[in-house]
Amino acid sequence: MKNLTLSIVFIGLIFCFTCADTIETDRPDFTETSTLVPTGSLQLESGYTFSAIEESQEHAFGEILLRFDTKIPHLEGRIGLPSFHKTQDSNNSASSFDEISFGVKYAWIEPQNNLSFCTISSISFPFDRNPEPEIKGCLGIDFNDDLRLSTNLNLTAISEQTFYYLQSALSFSLGKTWTEHWGTYIEWYGTLPETHLGHIQHIFNGGVTYLINPDTQLDLRLGTGFSNRNPDYFIGIGFSNRMKMF
Repeated sequence: MKNLTLSIVFIGLIFCFTCADTIETDRPDFTETSTLVPTGSLQLESGYTFSAIEESQEHAFGEILLRFDTKIPHLEGRIGLPSFHKTQDSNNSASSFDEISFGVKYAWIEPQNNLSFCTISSISFPFDRNPEPEIKGCLGIDFNDDLRLSTNLNLTAISEQTFYYLQSALSFSLGKTWTEHWGTYIEWYGTLPETHLGHIQHIFNGGVTYLINPDTQLDLRLGTGFSNRNPDYFIGIGFSNRMKMF
């Protein structure tokens, strides 16, 4: 009975309405938001993605991002945990974990006059390569209470066996809130170069979000690439929850 009571209390803490405003997540799109988690909050974002390119298929489990208030004004802490990847084709299959990352998001312009701007500084630690630092600029423009354009410009130092190369990424995401619970988005993003050998990656995707309550969100996304090296298609689902830490 004691364990049951503790479980009920824990579930209640997860799904309680902790903040007046609704949750804002960095998923399901590639583009990061230009806002911080509320003061005293911890936010868990997670998901699963299936992608296919030619005869190869990949499953990615986890996609966990922890975002939390640092008690320092305008500063959010971020920890990305490794996702489990399983790849298979007609002849072989392989599995691996990707990197763990640590970062901070700083709000230079808090949401005001329909404009917000943040930067994200982070470093990831792949299991098979050297550490990879990254910086992102995140701009948000609110046309009204229900329509927002978000854009990111990213610079990442990608590690190869004996050298680094600089990779840039640009994204645009248009999000629309339709009802108290439902929202949608469409997005384009690209990376240059995709590898040290060159190539440009172009991805188009869209999806829906559903608010179970102001602190809990489900999401679904579907997308495709525009070159032979990019996914023929991918589909993903996600779960995000915001909790009060202090």
